[in-house]
Amino acid sequence: MRLYRLLSKNTGIIKIFLIVIIYFIIRSPLIRYTIITNKQNILMLYINI
Repeated sequence: MRLYRLLSKNTGIIKIFLIVIIYFIIRSPLIRYTIITNKQNILMLYINI
């Protein structure tokens, strides 16, 4: 039970980190552009296969 409580606390911290990271990604147009181009490349790879 103690381990589960510790994990739930950690997931809360991880969620906050993820939100912050996502926020910075959205804020930065360069990172957003690279993610969009990578998604397009992945889609092209799927289409080729």
